[in-house]
Amino acid sequence: MFIRNHHKYAALTIILLLVLALGAFGCGNGEEANGTEENGEVNDDNGEDVPVSVDEWQNPTDKTEIISLFSELEWTWSQSEDGTVQQEQYVKYSHEGTETVDGVETDIIHFAVEDQEVLIWVDEDGKAVQGEYEGQLWTGPILQQALDGMLTAIFSPFQAIEQWNIQEFLQGEYPGIEWTSISEQQEQFGALSADVTVIEMYIEPPMVQEGYERTVTWSVGDFGDFQMVVEWADDPDTSDYAISYTLTNIAPR
Repeated sequence: MFIRNHHKYAALTIILLLVLALGAFGCGNGEEANGTEENGEVNDDNGEDVPVSVDEWQNPTDKTEIISLFSELEWTWSQSEDGTVQQEQYVKYSHEGTETVDGVETDIIHFAVEDQEVLIWVDEDGKAVQGEYEGQLWTGPILQQALDGMLTAIFSPFQAIEQWNIQEFLQGEYPGIEWTSISEQQEQFGALSADVTVIEMYIEPPMVQEGYERTVTWSVGDFGDFQMVVEWADDPDTSDYAISYTLTNIAPR
């Protein structure tokens, strides 16, 4: 039963959350940003000329948000140590329709994480009413216990984006970060294409705690009606534990 399998996601999640806790943005003053040109616009005035216009930000951090925003979403995320990939996971989400369960209107969502698949019936408040794993239905406390660990792992890449406040950074709210390169390219994500702005930046105190200086690459896709992070990655040369996330397919609702 899937309650026994959610531990397989725990190690990568714990590493990611430790990186976030020790390396999250601060609010102090830092060095002025310096830009260098590489196939696109460059910021050289401490965030006043932002590289991406953000007017409809999307970043699903829980069941309710992903249900309201997307019918399909697929991504991979991985953890490397000393340049060698230690763990990698492929996640696929899809909205499977609606159904009334014991008088409660629910959305049916499907998650596939590597070889594990689960269906979840979710009410309007985001509560899981029932779940199905390997043909067996689960309800009540045992369902909640099983889903807690798995869903924490599933949404961790988006929680990272939320923790780093990247959408606020894109609007120029964080001085003291050196943008080492900015480029633009068009990419395909399933049936949708996006103008992707790739921002490579070096982060140092006071934006991160001392000892956690790092280079991080953020790729932000502009899909016309909305914007979201389509990839982020630590540079393995500047981080012992390098985490990466890559979006591969997207279909809005």
